[in-house]
Amino acid sequence: MKKLFKFEFFSVCRILVPVWCGTLLLSLLIGGLGILSAQLPALGESLPYLIIYTFAAILFIFAALASIIASVVLGIQRFYKLLGDQGYLMFSLPMPAWKHIGARLLCACLTTTLAVAVFAVCGAVLSFSSIQSGSLITVANFQFLAFDDLADLLWNGYALLIGLLYLATAYLFLYLCMAIGAQWPQHRLAASILTYFLLTFVLQVLMMIAVIFVAVGAYSTVQNGGIALISGALTSEQVAAHGLLGGLLTVPVLLFGAADAILWVTTHYFITRKLNLA
Repeated sequence: MKKLFKFEFFSVCRILVPVWCGTLLLSLLIGGLGILSAQLPALGESLPYLIIYTFAAILFIFAALASIIASVVLGIQRFYKLLGDQGYLMFSLPMPAWKHIGARLLCACLTTTLAVAVFAVCGAVLSFSSIQSGSLITVANFQFLAFDDLADLLWNGYALLIGLLYLATAYLFLYLCMAIGAQWPQHRLAASILTYFLLTFVLQVLMMIAVIFVAVGAYSTVQNGGIALISGALTSEQVAAHGLLGGLLTVPVLLFGAADAILWVTTHYFITRKLNLA
């Protein structure tokens, strides 16, 4: 799978890296112009400066959006091609189907994460330049990058883990829709889109039913007097001692992990047993 991943990653990066570099250069240009206008107020009020600054800002917005959207589109497109003409070549390689899925999933998650990281760096550059120039415009607050203690580091690590699991779930769900749509090769795109909407509807119904059951269970707990945690009768030390906080934090990880496993197995089944490349 390492060779497949390298092939996918470099193929995608040939398209995304120029976009990322352009976005970073535009953020540096806007930041430099902001600092320059603070040092030379007369220049900041001139018409040529305002035209250049506005044009650079518009280009930056489009480039930042394009960098994230392109990473997502390429992550979907690379798998979609695998189920079409490219599949004749790729599946002729002496590699099992799960390696093809894994390589494309890792590449899609990594490039999307890198696109978000590039956007964050650009925001940090613009925020720093705003502070240096004394501007009232602040693009973002990046205090979350400063870890005061180990607890902050763990919380940010947990948030990153949840984000990656959610990203993997989203891509695997799209992969499953495309794998099902590939059962009708002559109408693969339409079938994939229809499958996406049908599965989304079914999942929404199931989630609504689950929420109703949870609400009924919570209401029963309150009626039976088990309201200590809800009313705040338990202190944070008691919550930690009973392991309730750890249990609550583990639930999303287990749910996303289970969803990823189900989506992976189902997608693998449709690719290995039901795929039709005709």
